[in-house]
Amino acid sequence: ADISIDMVRRTREDARRNLKGLVCADADRLPFADAFFDVVNVRGALHHVSPVDPALKEMRRVLRPGGLVIISEPCDDFILVRKMRELMYNRMDYFDEDEKTFLSADLISALQRTGFRVRSHKRFGFLAYALLGYPDIIPQLEFMSRLPFSGVLSRALIAIDKLLARTPIVKNWSLVFFVAAERA
Repeated sequence: ADISIDMVRRTREDARRNLKGLVCADADRLPFADAFFDVVNVRGALHHVSPVDPALKEMRRVLRPGGLVIISEPCDDFILVRKMRELMYNRMDYFDEDEKTFLSADLISALQRTGFRVRSHKRFGFLAYALLGYPDIIPQLEFMSRLPFSGVLSRALIAIDKLLARTPIVKNWSLVFFVAAERA
């Protein structure tokens, strides 16, 4: 589900084959019955929703008891990342004025406040995410996927990211926060 019909239309054909259906819907009013899903997966969408609590309550509503919400969101725990994002958001028409990313503690608090029990969370996304994850926003990064050794480069950057995610202090500098929470 996405509120933007353009985003629903852009869903890659290979993804469409694996989905039972695509729906244009507001996160605050999902067109599904109560306790309909075992899992709700949200990838980089909550920072587009303001306020976030009604959307989380709606996700909770459509989850069966014990169902999981799995969320990955841009993370602003590290001041340098936060300032770089502010600069990017202010200079690009791609982002709305009211968009804001989360501090990991704020996202966990919002989940708990709306009836979820956090089961796990971790940070990820350093070099690979920065250099490979934004070609739709920063077209200059598109060249990375056309390099003759792009697959090797991608795997190497991901391996470095995994190492950084386990490194004390540095792991708190991640660009993304992942959280899995259970409907309480």
